Amino acid sequence: MIPDQGPGRATGDTGNTKPLNRALWSRATRLVLRVLAAAALAVDAGVHFRLAPGYQAAAPEGFGEGNLFLAEAAAAAMAGLYVLIRGSRPAWILALLTAGGGLAVLVLYRYIDIPAFGPFPAMYEPV
Repeated sequence: MIPDQGPGRATGDTGNTKPLNRALWSRATRLVLRVLAAAALAVDAGVHFRLAPGYQAAAPEGFGEGNLFLAEAAAAAMAGLYVLIRGSRPAWILALLTAGGGLAVLVLYRYIDIPAFGPFPAMYEPV
């Protein structure tokens, strides 16, 4: 004999709908996270693309910050599309490296005055 499982539940009901609901919830959550990550990387790409000409003015003939901004914009756009289209583990790793790398460089050059080295200009900006 199966014990009663509370009001409104049939005695023979096993309640076996949780795996299906969990799978649907997981799929919807993954899709929302992919769209949000792609949107954040699109904002990253747009901001860097828009600001690139102003930063390149400091070194018009050289490998200035503007070119680095354009490279970051291209990397963010490609990573965003990759996450949106595929959503695979490599796509998420690329998105994390792109966004995290940009943040790391921002914080580094905000607090540390690193002189120019190789093709990279001095980018200290304490603002």
